[in-house]
Parts: sequence; C-alpha cells; structure tokens
Amino acid sequence: MDLIWVEAQRSIPNYQSKKIEILSSWLDNDLMQRFESRIVDIDNQTMLKWGEINGQLQKMGRPMPIMDSLIASSCLAKGFVLITRNTKDFYSFEMEMVNPF
Repeated sequence: MDLIWVEAQRSIPNYQSKKIEILSSWLDNDLMQRFESRIVDIDNQTMLKWGEINGQLQKMGRPMPIMDSLIASSCLAKGFVLITRNTKDFYSFEMEMVNPF
C-alpha cells in the first residue's frame, strides 16, 4: 500500500459527508488507477529499514512520527530521492532530498 494513499485516506473523515464521497471516489476510482504503475508497496525490505532507523532514532532520543519514518525507510531501502518541502524532519538520514518549493 502506498503511503500517500494512506495519508489521503486518513484525512478524508475530517470533511463533510458530500466531500467524503467525492474524495473517496477520487482515491478509489481515479488516483489509484492513474498511478497504479508508479505505486511502491511497503515490502519486507522497507519494513526492515524502518525497524533499523527507528531503533537508531530512539537510541539517540529523537523518535520520528510513523508516517515520516515510513517515507524515509522507503527512500532509503529503494534508493529514492525524497521530494518534500519538509526537509528538516529528515535531516537525520543520509539520503538525497529535493525541496522544489
């Protein structure tokens, strides 16, 4: 399952009922279909990296929110470049980051 999809799905209940229907339909029928070939699953390699970096961060006394640590783990495990405006939350990791904003 893709982290962006999870983040979007998590925020949907915060809207009014009509907006919930529209957003749910968009996620299920549009977004997932258009990006199907570009969605990266959270696999064993990513979860092992997640466990490793969370252990290191806790040992340093700098725990990280679960979604951020899963994003970092995906990038580190797969060698991806992280594109975000929130680079400060990922400074603990040696990974390539781009802030296009």
